[in-house]
Amino acid sequence: MVFQARAFRYRRALIGLAIVTLLATAGCLSQTTSGTPPAPAPEAGATGTAAQTRVVTDFAGRQVTVPARIERVVTIGSLPVVNSFVFAMGHGDKIVTGLLPRYDRERYEYHFVFGPRIAESPIMEGPDYTPNIEEILRADPDVILTMQQVVIPPLEERGLPVIFLAWREPEDIRQVIRLLGEVFGETERAEAYVAYFDETVERVSQRVADIPLEERVTVLYLDPQTMANTHLITEWWIEAAGGVSVTKAIHVGESVSVTLEQVLAWDPDVIVVRTKEDAEALRSDPRFASLQAVQSGRIHVTPTGAHLWAHRTSEQPLTVLWAAKTFYPDRFADLDLAEEARRFYAQFYGVELTDEQIAEILASGM
Repeated sequence: MVFQARAFRYRRALIGLAIVTLLATAGCLSQTTSGTPPAPAPEAGATGTAAQTRVVTDFAGRQVTVPARIERVVTIGSLPVVNSFVFAMGHGDKIVTGLLPRYDRERYEYHFVFGPRIAESPIMEGPDYTPNIEEILRADPDVILTMQQVVIPPLEERGLPVIFLAWREPEDIRQVIRLLGEVFGETERAEAYVAYFDETVERVSQRVADIPLEERVTVLYLDPQTMANTHLITEWWIEAAGGVSVTKAIHVGESVSVTLEQVLAWDPDVIVVRTKEDAEALRSDPRFASLQAVQSGRIHVTPTGAHLWAHRTSEQPLTVLWAAKTFYPDRFADLDLAEEARRFYAQFYGVELTDEQIAEILASGM
């Protein structure tokens, strides 16, 4: 079943009706004078400037009709993740969803750079992802994007065009980006992103390929407050960067808890954390004083741009580059991470960041 996009505003409908009437009249005149019938109008989802809508299939297998031209985007759920997808399409300026209070405005300040309307936009959901229907209707979105399948029914019931995105496996981002390339009419940008993603992973893989397993850096991604690795994707990018994750064998679900005894037994070469506060907690806690990573100063904070690079984000290629340079600084001494980040944000996010802004993003990971 095709779930139709919400009807355009009444004014637009009147304008559309007037256009159709004029075209019909012109067609009749053309047929009368030349004897040739007018060409048929393009179908919904057809390419070309005359097409008014396009139909896409989301990750739930639902066919969703959206306007061919997207002007207003509502995001619901894991906002830093979903917003980063929109940023990668170069359409961050279309997002009309405010950040929830739990997303610290200082940490996520670059959302307001990549999506300037976010700062002044209303919050579209409750703390449990319950959509704020009244605000969403008021925003009159052309499309709603979410990774929370539970929010779809109440939105769908009101005829709102909602697309479900899923990132189950680390490299599912290829499919997510390609789907959004269809939604935004940015298929070339989407394919360029996929090519860059693959090229980046391969570039790093080739450079670390000759490192024997027993000589590879062992890595722990840890939230010292909860004693957990809260993101399964860390297992992928640690390995993609040539490291060995000490939690890989036990990390099955999205989050895995660890004990102090396990951490001491693993004694990782490198520990990656979310914030500078987490890094300081590890350095100052006598329970961790014997760890190699603490003694050698190899505790690193993940950079944060649109999202924490260590978490699910369209910045994942940069994550792999940063991790590789962090794990093997000598082997990647020639890698200019600042220049890589500058080109990435310019090419895909469509934003030219200053030297100071690039430095700020990278400094958050020191």
